[in-house]
Amino acid sequence: GVQTCALPIYRHGRRIHHRHFAGVRKYFMPFISPTPSMTFNRREKFDMSPEQNAGVPVVPQILAGNAEAFLSLATLLRDLGYAELNLNLGCPSGTVTAKGKGSGLLRDPDALHRLLDGIYAHAPLPVSIKTRIGWQDAAEWPRLLALYKQYPFSELILHPRTRQEFYNGTPHRELCRSAPQGFIYNGDLFRARDIADFMREFPAASGVMLGRGLVGNPALAQQAAGGERLTPEALRSFHDDLYTEYLRYWPESAVVGRMHLMMKYICSCFEDDLVVNSDVRQLYVTLGQFSITRLERDVQLLMPAYDFCMPQKECAGDPDDPCSLFQNFRFPVDAFFPPRASDFAQAQGSGNVAQSGTSSCSCGCGSLSRRR
Repeated sequence: GVQTCALPIYRHGRRIHHRHFAGVRKYFMPFISPTPSMTFNRREKFDMSPEQNAGVPVVPQILAGNAEAFLSLATLLRDLGYAELNLNLGCPSGTVTAKGKGSGLLRDPDALHRLLDGIYAHAPLPVSIKTRIGWQDAAEWPRLLALYKQYPFSELILHPRTRQEFYNGTPHRELCRSAPQGFIYNGDLFRARDIADFMREFPAASGVMLGRGLVGNPALAQQAAGGERLTPEALRSFHDDLYTEYLRYWPESAVVGRMHLMMKYICSCFEDDLVVNSDVRQLYVTLGQFSITRLERDVQLLMPAYDFCMPQKECAGDPDDPCSLFQNFRFPVDAFFPPRASDFAQAQGSGNVAQSGTSSCSCGCGSLSRRR
């Protein structure tokens, strides 16, 4: 089967996912950024808690710009019982890169060299690297790869986009051919066949890291490893347990927002093509049949009153030709409103502007027209 890692997509929900689905070899925590005083906020303390991660294969991610801060946190995490760490050099967030962390280090090779020197000289645990292919241009990758090869990383996790590309465009997968044997691939894997196709094309890869694809299909790693596909029953059970778990930490309004974010990716659960054979049951959905056009121009303050029709019975029309219904209406296409003030005055004089009462509807349905 495929060795699969999971990005920190289910905060407070790793245990729930691990309980419901197989196939994930390790889960990566949301990154922790150490401060000089080594103080951590409530979320970071919670994520690092061994109790929160009991029974789940978890790898802490560290976001650091200098080796001393990384090593201090690494020692603390080792003492908490963790067996592996990850150095995050892939985060493209502007607030992160502005501090010389994450993928911000990719634009300063000298600073990155110093950081890696310090980390791998004294790391208390094996350290993997998650990286992009450069800051600005894919042409930066060969030099960056040569730098990484100088260090004994436990794994190299490659997202083949530059920092400036964020998550846009198509990953530069062709650069994976130069990646070291056993690398982990990350980027735009949404279906089990995407994973199978990649592993077949790049046999040097030992596995993949999933993010958005695993949000959309929580059974994706399980399926990629040869296990059962996602079923409606499994999705419902996972969804309900995750929702209940989230309610332990956030108010319901916040939980609904988080679950909505997850649901936006859920369409990737369904891999089958659209069925159009006439011998199977089909469902047709109409998304709007008519359009409304609004014409705008400068108007005067004097506004006339206009008729509006409230039919008392259904206007008959050809169901296969919606336009036939509209052909029964006499639209005032030669008198777009509002008229000029002089036209309005003439209309008042001729008695054509009604102030009250009723008249027959112009569509021929026999309904009454109410005036306002």
